[in-house]
Amino acid sequence: MQSPDDPQPHWLQSLRYDDRAQERLAQLFLFCLPALFFWRETLGWKTLSDGDALFWFYPAYQFVAEQLRAGKLPLWNPFMYSGTPLFAQWQAGVFDPLNWLFLPFGVTSRMMTIVQELAYAVGLLGMFRYTRCLGLKRRACVMAAVIYALSGFAVARVIYPGFLHIFALTPWVLYVIEDLRQRPSWRMAALGAVLVAWQLFAAHPQPFAYGALLAGAYALFRLRIADCGLRTTDVQPTIHNRQAAFLFLRQSALVYLGGVALAAIQVLPAAETARQSVRQDWPFELFTLNSLHPASLLVTLFPFWHGQGRGIYAMGYWGAYWHHYEAQIYLGVVAMSLAGAGAYAAWRGRLHPWNVARFWSMVAVVGVLLSLGRYIEPLARLLHPIPIIGHFRSPNRHWMEVVFAVAVLAGFAVDLLLRADDVVQQKRLAQVAQLLAVSLTLLCATVGGFVLWNRTAAERLLLPLRDMNWVPPGFFQKGGPEFYVPMLTAVVLCAALLLFLRAPQRGRWFVMLFVAMLGDYHLYAYFGPINNDEPHLERRIGRAMPPSLAAQESVLEPFRYQQMLNPTTGEFNPFWLYGHELASGYDPILNTRYKTFSGIDEAGRSYLPTLLQPQDRTLDLLNVRYILVAPNFLTPPATAATVGLSDPAHWREVPNDSTVNWYKDMKVYENLRAQPRAWLVGQAQVVATEYDQLRLIRGELKAAQGKAFDPLQTALLEPGAAAQPWAQQLTRANGGTGTARIIERSHDRLLIETEAKAETLLVLSEMAYPGWHARVDGQEVEWQRVNYILCGVPVATGKHRVEFVYQPQMVKNGAVVTLTTALGLLCLIVWERWRRQRAAPPKAADVSV
Repeated sequence: MQSPDDPQPHWLQSLRYDDRAQERLAQLFLFCLPALFFWRETLGWKTLSDGDALFWFYPAYQFVAEQLRAGKLPLWNPFMYSGTPLFAQWQAGVFDPLNWLFLPFGVTSRMMTIVQELAYAVGLLGMFRYTRCLGLKRRACVMAAVIYALSGFAVARVIYPGFLHIFALTPWVLYVIEDLRQRPSWRMAALGAVLVAWQLFAAHPQPFAYGALLAGAYALFRLRIADCGLRTTDVQPTIHNRQAAFLFLRQSALVYLGGVALAAIQVLPAAETARQSVRQDWPFELFTLNSLHPASLLVTLFPFWHGQGRGIYAMGYWGAYWHHYEAQIYLGVVAMSLAGAGAYAAWRGRLHPWNVARFWSMVAVVGVLLSLGRYIEPLARLLHPIPIIGHFRSPNRHWMEVVFAVAVLAGFAVDLLLRADDVVQQKRLAQVAQLLAVSLTLLCATVGGFVLWNRTAAERLLLPLRDMNWVPPGFFQKGGPEFYVPMLTAVVLCAALLLFLRAPQRGRWFVMLFVAMLGDYHLYAYFGPINNDEPHLERRIGRAMPPSLAAQESVLEPFRYQQMLNPTTGEFNPFWLYGHELASGYDPILNTRYKTFSGIDEAGRSYLPTLLQPQDRTLDLLNVRYILVAPNFLTPPATAATVGLSDPAHWREVPNDSTVNWYKDMKVYENLRAQPRAWLVGQAQVVATEYDQLRLIRGELKAAQGKAFDPLQTALLEPGAAAQPWAQQLTRANGGTGTARIIERSHDRLLIETEAKAETLLVLSEMAYPGWHARVDGQEVEWQRVNYILCGVPVATGKHRVEFVYQPQMVKNGAVVTLTTALGLLCLIVWERWRRQRAAPPKAADVSV
């Protein structure tokens, strides 16, 4: 059904039979393009993943696949931070359909590459469908799709699979909204809700939030549009039918509200966990961390401006971010010149004053400003208090909106240039594109030539800039290809664009221009740090742990390890230690309480100075049996004696037989005072504040009777537990306890057999997160948080069986909402179909002669 103010038929309805064949051929080309673009990875020579994709996502996907194949939802991850929620922390992407390919085929290097390439294919097809829905020619849509999905920003995001998946789905959501404006349909709105739910399941809330803001602004803007596509020449806007406008708003709202409700099984537990994370009180300094530095705008022309390229590139990384990826915004001369010309046509051409190209030109400007973050501080200060948005870091990721806008505007320009219905406008548009291409090429040649001519002078210009004072001089000295290769490619791209623009029949030169731009993007992908040289990662995962230690572990009581990293330069890599339980880890939404207690930050670095001292019982309570001391941990003047490792009653050095580089150079110490996984205590002490609990555990305060805190004898209780009868008895008790023995164990369940001589408290070295349930002899009891971070269960005299299982209520609540929403969307589709069948005119009866 067409919108009343829509003068043109929908783009799919207007296609002839042979056009539909070409349409399918274009989409097939885009679907196969990632396999060709990443040809080395497709052939299995490399793995299309690096950075976070390998050292965090790969182990997470491995664990998820193992649990799902065993018939269990992976709710709890025992391998990091002494146990932490996995499903509720979102980024493992348990329900992401792309990740389901790991179930039948396993988490291998080949499957990582295939899944990543499929994500790019989704992005290419999504941008193609969206721009086709706007009425652009196929070739213009193919150009827009490649700019969106294969330019530098998108290719660099291969290290964040969840981000990439959401980025790829964003144009599909915009396509649904545009389609709803042209052809109101509750079925299409339900499909949009499924896409939004998929985005949420893809497990990276930041691009989802940015995409939702973009889609909301787009829907509101499109309320003012009367035309179907971009090329309307109406002077006066048509007044919308209010009923149609209201219907469009309702259906657009359903896309997101229905999508969030459909993904409630993921959203509700994730929201509960996020409220306990370090993101809850996110300061402005972290909110603006990794803001796009103004000097990094040159990356749009120089993909390795900040170094860290591979192959022919030798310049080291020198940017104001943690890695090259955060600064990667490469677009190239062709994309920027065409986008600039498209924006010019939107504002100066004979177009509808509310045409959608104007919207995308405004998005491009706003996206650049938002990505600069702290460098436009008043704007960042306005955004910081906004719920959800203010809990993110890396404003540079707003470049996703810029890439979207540039892709659409460039497609718009190509569409106008390929049409033959407005020669005057085409000529003006070509002139603007030529001027921009020549200007950008000259800028590239000027900057690159200056750096190559006088590297020291170029450094002196950059070092005084804000946030550049930490960069040591000499960062440009090894540069060469980083500057002259972009100069050469800019000249080639400029020449190709000029040939296309000046040709009498531009359609014949389009392929040449397209291949030149695609080759330029491939040049970045070929040398960028986006892949791994190891073609069989599955053979290497978890191999860093010393074999002699791993052989001593048992299923019922595995060892827990802690990797001691330098608090400023250390880097934790879960990939090499996967399968072994660790007190450290890598997680950007680490639980605040655990971070405070353990002295371990989101990157697994140890920043608590007393952690290894004899008076500090932190690692003992966490059941850390062995520590792996990195070579850079004991940096002078620190020594083994000064940090506490020389105490023979506490630490004993053991041989390290690891064969993996870096890990084989670590020193391994056994903690002789490590607590068991479960033990009984016969005495409790109520502590007035949580801070005092920490001071007792760290040896800064004395416990009762002036003694040091002994976790085997005493448990620290919060004031709220003091009124319990068992707590009152334990605070007076001073006798023996009994034994606790683990008889069954899985990742999210413990079965413990206790034999107590009196009323006691069973203490478990499991983190006190909402979702744990305790049962004593089959009867559910309320567990208590003890020793600041651990779980405790009161146990009566005699023999008992205590079951401890992780079953978060929010997952159950979310499942109910998800199933209810799915049923509601299905009923809505059936209702609309029934209503349309009733409204359809009856078919003429056959008349036989």
